[in-house]
Amino acid sequence: MLVALLLLLLGTAADQYIRYSLKGENYRELQRTALVWASRYRQGSLPSPIPTDEGEASIIQVVNASGKVIGTSEAISGRPPLSGVRPPTNDRIGNFIECDRDDCLMISALRVSEREDSPVIYAATAAPPLLTGHRLEYTLLLAFLPLLGLISWSVWLLTGRTLRSVEEIRTRMAAITASDLGMRVPVPENAEEIAGLARTANDTLSRLEKSVEEQRRFVSDVAHELRNPIAGLSLRLEEALLDRESADPWEVIESGLVSSERLSAIVDDLLTIARLQAKAPEMEPIDLGDFVVARALIHPQIKVDAEPGLLVTGNRIRLARLLANLLNNAVRHAESRVEVKVEREGDHALLSVTDDGSGIPPKDREKIFERFVRLEESKKRDPAGTGLGLPISREIAEDHGGSLVVADSERGARFELRLPLIEDSSALPPP
Repeated sequence: MLVALLLLLLGTAADQYIRYSLKGENYRELQRTALVWASRYRQGSLPSPIPTDEGEASIIQVVNASGKVIGTSEAISGRPPLSGVRPPTNDRIGNFIECDRDDCLMISALRVSEREDSPVIYAATAAPPLLTGHRLEYTLLLAFLPLLGLISWSVWLLTGRTLRSVEEIRTRMAAITASDLGMRVPVPENAEEIAGLARTANDTLSRLEKSVEEQRRFVSDVAHELRNPIAGLSLRLEEALLDRESADPWEVIESGLVSSERLSAIVDDLLTIARLQAKAPEMEPIDLGDFVVARALIHPQIKVDAEPGLLVTGNRIRLARLLANLLNNAVRHAESRVEVKVEREGDHALLSVTDDGSGIPPKDREKIFERFVRLEESKKRDPAGTGLGLPISREIAEDHGGSLVVADSERGARFELRLPLIEDSSALPPP
């Protein structure tokens, strides 16, 4: 439909252009001839009959104000005036086409002078066939019909090929299920836009597959971590029931309380992870130095060196959880002291937490950020730990556009948190 409309507009433009070109060329010759004989008439040298070898006009006629033919070419000798149209005095030249039963004439009428009784010279020639009736339109229609068919066939072929690629992608997407996300949609080679869509769909499927695999692994790890305290609690209770006389109820209660506390800690961390993944946090400008100082001073063995005026965009609750995890972890593993430093590093704020403990082996520095992973020393120092604190901290850092890593240090472990800086200090809310 769109192609037909475009061809219709193109045909209309071609029709008008051809008509304008043909008329313009013929009328220029007729006007030139009329001007020549108007000059001859004013000079009083109008021959009879008027010869037609001085221009392209094959018919010439001079008609006075009363409508009498006073001069004519031999071809129309004895015929009445060619036309009753007389140009006005303020516009002495007129061009028009007049038709009778036999043929059509292109006529250029020229008033010899501006006087009312001035004769009019008519110079005429047979109109080209294309300008009579609708022959030009029919000719253009016959010329454009094959073009319309060719374009329509090409569009149909191209559209069919494109839709075939879309149908293949749709069929493959319909075959992909949650249990099998390893399939990918085909990427066509001949349609760049469809190929871009297919590549985007494949990237989305890859991310979705990775996310589902992480969720499955997480559920498996959660089940494994919950099984141990539950199994230990059940075993302790069963032993107490089997040996009721010698079992110490306070010891059983104490053991059950330890297991329940570990279960509670795991559930709390799982809820934290769920909240982190549920929705984007509400952000606000935060002076990182003041924020760290206010929370680090509750530990007497922590030494703080914070550069003021380092503004970051963050969520106070989540950053407080991250900082608490780092500080508590450092205090738990430190021998005597913990050093906390906040400074500028390029366009980032750098928060480092360093303890003087035994440190973390280089091979385990990334492993500790995996969920439920706990090193042997961590199990000794904090038997009730869940192994989720550091993974939660890294996830919070990444949600804020930053990073959390373990860096080299002369002694102990050194955690480095980097967050993007806000350069505009006016963004800081009033105290």
